[in-house]
Amino acid sequence: GKEAEEKKGKTTNDRCWQVRKNDWTRECFVCVMRESTEAASMPKKCITNEELLQCSACKTKFHRNCFLSFREGDFVPRMHVLDATGDPCMDLSNAKKWLCPQHECNYCNQELLRTRSQMGRLLACVDCVFAWHKTCVIIGSHHIDRQKDKFVMCPRHADVSKSSSRHTSFCILCFGSLAGCESKLECRMCIRAYCKCYFNGLSSEDIAKQKRAIRRGEFVCESCEYHDYPRIGDYVLAISKGYLWPAKTLHADLLPTSLLSNAKLVARLQEPGYVLIQWIEGLIVPNYDVVSFRDVVAFPVSVKCPIWNRFKAHKNILNAVRELYAKNEIHFGVNRPLPDEVKRLRAPQYKKVQTSINGRLARSNMDELGQCTCEVVNGKRCTLTHGCLNRSVHMECPKNCDELFAEMKRQKNSRNSRTREMSGAKVGRRNANSVKADGVCVNNFLRNHKRGDDDEWMEERQTADKGFGVFAKKPIHSGKDLTEYVGRVMPKDEYFDELNFIATFNNLEMSYFGMQITNEFYVDARNYGNMSRSVNHSCDPNCAVNAVTVDGVYRLKVSALRDIAQGEELTYDYGTELWNGMVGMRCRCGAETCRGIIGKLANGGSRKEHSSNDKIRQEKSVPNGKAQGLRQNRAVKRLLLSADGSLPKMPKEVQIQQLKASLRMLFLFYLKLFRTFVVLTIMAHL
Repeated sequence: GKEAEEKKGKTTNDRCWQVRKNDWTRECFVCVMRESTEAASMPKKCITNEELLQCSACKTKFHRNCFLSFREGDFVPRMHVLDATGDPCMDLSNAKKWLCPQHECNYCNQELLRTRSQMGRLLACVDCVFAWHKTCVIIGSHHIDRQKDKFVMCPRHADVSKSSSRHTSFCILCFGSLAGCESKLECRMCIRAYCKCYFNGLSSEDIAKQKRAIRRGEFVCESCEYHDYPRIGDYVLAISKGYLWPAKTLHADLLPTSLLSNAKLVARLQEPGYVLIQWIEGLIVPNYDVVSFRDVVAFPVSVKCPIWNRFKAHKNILNAVRELYAKNEIHFGVNRPLPDEVKRLRAPQYKKVQTSINGRLARSNMDELGQCTCEVVNGKRCTLTHGCLNRSVHMECPKNCDELFAEMKRQKNSRNSRTREMSGAKVGRRNANSVKADGVCVNNFLRNHKRGDDDEWMEERQTADKGFGVFAKKPIHSGKDLTEYVGRVMPKDEYFDELNFIATFNNLEMSYFGMQITNEFYVDARNYGNMSRSVNHSCDPNCAVNAVTVDGVYRLKVSALRDIAQGEELTYDYGTELWNGMVGMRCRCGAETCRGIIGKLANGGSRKEHSSNDKIRQEKSVPNGKAQGLRQNRAVKRLLLSADGSLPKMPKEVQIQQLKASLRMLFLFYLKLFRTFVVLTIMAHL
């Protein structure tokens, strides 16, 4: 009985770290963390008599000022304060939701992959407020069993030192050689070293502060300060016997059974702060080790890094490394595969709506043409082959188009009857009043379209590298009207204010769901919409979007440009115009005519090149300027939001060019309308 109790107690003690110590339901989580850490990123002041707010997704409490000043782990507070529509709130007085750090993957957030960071199930730290996808847990975390663990213990709570006094021979930021570098910076807590580029993006005050720490021998790099480490499963460089060697980090439960007898390795894996690695040696039987997370750095972005020059004498290792780069096994930035938790999502996160919210804001100033003269062909009227006047100016026919057509026919027959009576001809029994519409007007797709109709022809599902896409469930013929692009109709200025504010968060996965419907209004489908919001861009699209007037209101109709096969992805050209100072997002359409970026150069615009491995340049079609970060290599976290979160205004000459383009389009529209009026006038006198 005693042995059974001891065995039971041992099992309980082995899993006791899986019991959370604090749930922060009665006190501010920032205040608690401040007392347990000396990190420079923690806010230093707190208004203790301030009312506690509660996270909108859990019971975690915090003070308002503490939350807004919290920067630990590169947390961006303003990105987690949402308004009633679900967008980041520009005016805090309109805040409806506050989300604590437990509801985003800290690793994805630090990599600036902030869209995926808020998707999928997360695994929280047992001792603090940070969380990760199961496939994004960082090295040094106490994560014994991927199946049973409900929590992990992150390296913030590990008391582990580096094992070597040597540092990297190359700069962690620019990957340049540090041989003979007089301004080399060496972190006292890890093996990272930097050149003077470390100070790029820092304020003069911060530079002076860092230099004082360097003189005292207390320099701590930002990777250690913000706990920005590689994740378990990444390729890394690890210290062994004073030198860096390539390796791959593994989960603790992947330790080979042949090594379970190695008490030292097993004991280390039972503590936070260590990570299991497999050396990259090009051998059939690999070697394993367990090292401190402070002895590990991320893999260089290129085989051209000077660290690889030392491996010319180790051909097996160098060849194995080159093969990894050749097979694209080393991933950086937006090229990182989606976490499994995100891949398992079956549908994107948005609220489905039938028609656009505030849709009547986009009213047309043009009077409707009214009835058309389309005759019946195969039981239908107003088709593409009819040359319908309403359709030619992107306008749906009136709701009672068939009745108006029948009335026109009745009047015409009545006039003909009177003419025949006056000429003495006999009038048949069938009276003109009995004429009925014997055809159905089909130029009323948007008026009759239902949200459920989308499911008959299309479906949303994950793509390989473009997030969610829309695919044809059955063959679609050319010219078929598919759906309406719906969302929230917003004034142009308000839309761009929100867009620029969101752009300051420097999200490399930032998506744009706005589509211009008139010169003054945009339809934003970020949080409200239907399947059309998931249609991806292509430089050679198979669909098009046109603004159509329905009952005096502009609406957006999606139609097929050509025949679309079953299973083929639906795409249209976003038509983004890139002006001076704007950067186009990388295009992944794969078409032969692909432009490389999403967007076309407008008058005076200059192409901005970017690399998917380089997180310095923003992959977004918005003006560059003050943002949450202009440079990923840690300086991103230093640049905080300006007071109003605004970006520089568009140059005056560009505004003039835009105005001229708008006036030219307006002139062409009224010219087309005048031609239509002339045709109607002529037909009325026939």
